[in-house]
Amino acid sequence: DSHRRELIEKYLSQVLKPIEKALENTKLVSLAKGELMGYHIGDRKIYRKFFHPMTRPNFMFTKYITKTPKGELVAKYSGGGSGVEIFRMLNKVRPLYHITPPEFKLSEQEYTILDDARRYLEERQPHELEAKDQDKMRQIFRDIGLDLLRDLSDIRKMNVSTDDILKLSGILTRYTAGFGVVELLLNDPKIEDISMNSPLGKQPIFINHSEFGECETNLIPTRADGDRLATRFKLLSGRPLDEANPVLDTEIRVPGGVARVAAIGPRLSPEGLA
Repeated sequence: DSHRRELIEKYLSQVLKPIEKALENTKLVSLAKGELMGYHIGDRKIYRKFFHPMTRPNFMFTKYITKTPKGELVAKYSGGGSGVEIFRMLNKVRPLYHITPPEFKLSEQEYTILDDARRYLEERQPHELEAKDQDKMRQIFRDIGLDLLRDLSDIRKMNVSTDDILKLSGILTRYTAGFGVVELLLNDPKIEDISMNSPLGKQPIFINHSEFGECETNLIPTRADGDRLATRFKLLSGRPLDEANPVLDTEIRVPGGVARVAAIGPRLSPEGLA
């Protein structure tokens, strides 16, 4: 027993206590110390004071900041199925353009069949389709998506209405044949310009708003976003985008508008696509 007690004390003094001290010196624990009084194991409220959600559904690559910021709400409107709120931020020059897309208001079962459908379409893309024909490509993907979503909802025995299937088909088309979250921004008639600066994944999309000027958004494009968009631009334009040809100018058409695209890559943009 004495030997066992000695081992336990040695383990306590040489292992557990140093770990406790190391953890207490971390920034998270030092900030949380004042919040621990009355804390119950399993209560998640304390985490929300230190961690801000940055989420995305499985079918999209763009990160999305869900938390409404602390600031003055100066405008609120809806368009293209998305809700938009604009905030004046403390200690920031640019207002924040906070968009809530329709794909963030789906039920769990809608997310499930949408993700299944997206993976199925990406594995079996219609190869006979002429990539430059944007309108035809979207229509084919939309028709295929409608049938696929109906079949998946039947297979999974989910009760999804016809209106919901149509809504899901539009979202599915946006993230397969379309341009993802860029389309959500292009659907807002008050947005005049969209910037995705390098390095992708480190900063949000910026927009130029007709009423509030340059704004920061709550959308953060990833490198996967940039690669997918660059591939799509090259296919549609038939032009290269590489180190020998670091600038690509083209045009895209989406439901809600037409946009001129200026894409740049290395060497002109040393930190990657923009």
